[in-house]
Amino acid sequence: MFQEVRELSDKLQNEKATVSRAVAQNRELKEQLIELQDKIVVLSQESMERESARLSALHVVEQLQTQIDNYENGKQIPHQKSNQPCNGCAEKNQKFSQNDRFKDFGASTSLPNIVESEANETKRLKEALVLNEAELAHLRIEYGELRKEHRRVYQENDELRRIMQQNSEDENQNSIVIELEQAVARISALSAENLELRENLELQAINNNISLSTINNISQCDSSNSENYIAGNGSTAAEVPVMREKPLAWTELEARFSDAMRQNAELIEEKEYLEHIILQLQSENDTIGEYVTIYQHQRKMVRERMRQREEAMAKLSLEKTKMQQKLMELQSCLVNIFTKYGIIQEYEQNKTSGKPNINIVSKRKNKMRTYSHSIVDEISGSNEVIVGDQNKNELAVLSEAKDSRSGGSDVVGEASSLNGFVSKKSIGIDDEFSVKRIMNIITELQDSGRAMMFPPCGPNVHCPECSGKLINL
Repeated sequence: MFQEVRELSDKLQNEKATVSRAVAQNRELKEQLIELQDKIVVLSQESMERESARLSALHVVEQLQTQIDNYENGKQIPHQKSNQPCNGCAEKNQKFSQNDRFKDFGASTSLPNIVESEANETKRLKEALVLNEAELAHLRIEYGELRKEHRRVYQENDELRRIMQQNSEDENQNSIVIELEQAVARISALSAENLELRENLELQAINNNISLSTINNISQCDSSNSENYIAGNGSTAAEVPVMREKPLAWTELEARFSDAMRQNAELIEEKEYLEHIILQLQSENDTIGEYVTIYQHQRKMVRERMRQREEAMAKLSLEKTKMQQKLMELQSCLVNIFTKYGIIQEYEQNKTSGKPNINIVSKRKNKMRTYSHSIVDEISGSNEVIVGDQNKNELAVLSEAKDSRSGGSDVVGEASSLNGFVSKKSIGIDDEFSVKRIMNIITELQDSGRAMMFPPCGPNVHCPECSGKLINL
């Protein structure tokens, strides 16, 4: 059976290969047929064009022939009229005769050329007709060959269709064979299962017979015991083996039943325990996922805080550099002004002599003075410098020295000399520019000092060790 199936499958494979080859050849032949049909169409169009050209040439030849005939007829008619002159028209006849002679001479010179051209044209047309006829004959031969080829291809297509039908029938047979094989395998499997079931049934029947025999024995023992109890007769030797057999059968059944129930209870408990463990694991997985999300959120917050701190540190470093630059510029301006007015030298002299100006008191003692005024007072000693927007080219230095208790002549002399020195000199454009620059730098420093009073980072940034909600008091 299996060998036949294999042979059928091999045959089917071979037939499929032959069918595929035949289909490929059929496709190639169809393509060739389409190309030949296209060529036939092209050749037929060319032959039609040539036929139309031939017909047009014949029509032209006929027209030329008619023109020649008409011309010859027209030439004969004037000669006949000129042979019958009138008596009163001699001069006119002579003139007409001369004109006719000229016309005859022109016609005699042009007619040979026309005849030759017409002869050449007719010859060419005849050659073209011969060529067209030869091409038409060749096309007829090719057309006959193509018809034969088409018939052959059609026959091959019929054979291929028949082969394909046979293959389809063979495939159906093959499918039937495969289904039969599957059915045989299923039947064999079912027969094996049937044998197993029969064996199991026989074993169960044997066990049932044993159990029935034991039950019958037990019932017989019960009945005999009841009879012995009721009648009160019977030997004790018969009662003893019955009492010995009863506990063995019952104990066997009870032991089996108890084992089965115990195993069932253990399985149920184990199942419940496993379900409980699965629930715990699921809850733990959920809590782990929540902790992971919380950790990721906190890590993101910590990174954001670190980024804010880095930005704040960068801002502070930038402000520090700007502050240093401004302080250097302020220092250079102050040094230039001090050296120009000689204040640095006087300060050094006072420092060396050890005589501080204790008696010089500012007029604005009891007033709140800004950082700019204090710096200007240090520049001008105990004098007050007023820089106005209207008077841009003047700087008024006013000094008032009051002797509180003891009017020291040295201190008064130094103050008067300094006051006179400052009042005598006028401040130029460069000094005014430097003073304005100093004031601007001082205001910028004051603004930066106010900015430093505020926290560099946001108010929500707190200790990284802390956790929970931030409460601002």
